[in-house]
Amino acid sequence: MKNIRKKVFIISMLLGIIVSLSGNGGYAATKEAKNYKPVGEATTTKPSGIEGVDYIVLNQHFLPEWDSNDITYQPDSAIEYVEKGSADDGKQNLARFWKEETMQRAEVSLRQVQEDLARGYAVRDDSGVQITDIDDLVPSNVETRISPLDFNEENENEYPEGYLQESNLDLAPGKHIKAAYEYLPDEVKRNREAYTKKTVYIRDLYDAQGGLDASKLVGQQNLDWEYTYVLNSNNSRKMVTSANLHEINNPQSVAQENGGRVIDGELYEYWEKDGATYRKTNWKYIAMAPLNIEFHEHELDSTQDSYNFGVGTINSWYVLNQPDNQGAFQNSVNQHIQSGLGNSGIANGWASGFGFKKVINENAPLDSGVSGTINGPGVYRTTVQQYPLTATPYSEIINNMVFMDIYPYKDAYGNNVYDAAGQPVYQWKKYYFTDKEEYYALERISAYDYGYFVEKTKFFTYTADKIAYQTRKTQPLYQRISLISKGGQISNNAVRNDSQKKNAALSKESHQKQTTKAKKLVKTGDESLIVFQGVGAGLLCLLAMWRWGKRKKKIV
Repeated sequence: MKNIRKKVFIISMLLGIIVSLSGNGGYAATKEAKNYKPVGEATTTKPSGIEGVDYIVLNQHFLPEWDSNDITYQPDSAIEYVEKGSADDGKQNLARFWKEETMQRAEVSLRQVQEDLARGYAVRDDSGVQITDIDDLVPSNVETRISPLDFNEENENEYPEGYLQESNLDLAPGKHIKAAYEYLPDEVKRNREAYTKKTVYIRDLYDAQGGLDASKLVGQQNLDWEYTYVLNSNNSRKMVTSANLHEINNPQSVAQENGGRVIDGELYEYWEKDGATYRKTNWKYIAMAPLNIEFHEHELDSTQDSYNFGVGTINSWYVLNQPDNQGAFQNSVNQHIQSGLGNSGIANGWASGFGFKKVINENAPLDSGVSGTINGPGVYRTTVQQYPLTATPYSEIINNMVFMDIYPYKDAYGNNVYDAAGQPVYQWKKYYFTDKEEYYALERISAYDYGYFVEKTKFFTYTADKIAYQTRKTQPLYQRISLISKGGQISNNAVRNDSQKKNAALSKESHQKQTTKAKKLVKTGDESLIVFQGVGAGLLCLLAMWRWGKRKKKIV
């Protein structure tokens, strides 16, 4: 009996499978277990209505043609593109690229390279290698511009590398400050307008006793650092003796305390002679001996010659120094330069009655002969008897000779000056030679820094390819359906579907290509839908078998 039941069960399941495989062309029923049939053709446009009732989604997908409006010049890094027309560019390809234009870039700026990369252009160097990072593109030319550094905009306590030496970074972009001229690169030295020379303060140059720390004087004297002379009211350099100088806080003068030995560059208190004695002043001077203390120039000071120097031309005009009003003196000089007018000059004016004659051998002014009169720049000589000096022991004047140097007057840029009449402008100073022990009084030591700024402009030569990128996506296919009842009657939605079909026909022409391709891909039915007919038939068989077995028990 049991074997009979098993056989019946197997037969029922097979019957259900057979029924499912023969179910209405392979289309599945709706949730109400009704059959349906396709209406119209498959389409890429999603129909209106309810899925499973008005339409179904087919397993097949449709790949549209390339859309000419769907082109970009900015690729998506997540997409793998193939070159259009290459072996990899198949019919099922979803992304492709092609070169639209090649632009030649020659000696362009860094900004142009950045713009090309930002636009998505393929930048390639001379060897054809594509550049994605601008740092990998080698400049075809680099222009270096060196300009003076504006110290006012810099922190004077911050000094870059190479301040006290030459460096291989001396021409690197940015600011550069050097403590001495010799540390400047040759490219800077060649152009005086390329750097700024600024006076700087040297911290702790002197100790409490006035001693000089010479190690802090970097570079060459009179170039990288120099003494600033104390000037008399007539602009002559002030001279002092060992009797005027005292070591700091020492009541004894150097002449008294140290045997008259004055150390160059040391700082001393200045005591001024007042009659037969000396009184302390508030001034401190740096002392420096002349190069040859036994034979040196002594410029006429204010007590010897209140004018000392002046400015003018040889024969047209001149202006004597005004010790008490330097502003008025300079204004008068400028006015004469601008006008070129006057009554007399150096030769035929103030100097004409003092017997100045030109020194023939300027290298031996005391021994040289003289000739002629004042006629231009040079060294001239007279005697103290012809040019008397006040408050001056003549015994201090070697050979009783007074000298005058006439030399070009220069503007702020170091250029020789000419007046409005085209005449060269000169200035002069007067002095004598002495073997008196005396020293220049200096108010400070001026040190200099040199600053410059380097800018480098890079230029590039390369090709820039304008690349177009295009993508497309597969689209699902839809099929309208009409439900069929068990009695074979078409449901009401068939009428609706027919109406919608007419409306869809209006737009059929716009989708003709897609629909044509879709027809080739779609079969009569959708074989992948879940089929319930066979399952239902199998369940009915099992129910019949169960009732039959129950009835048989009662009979027994």
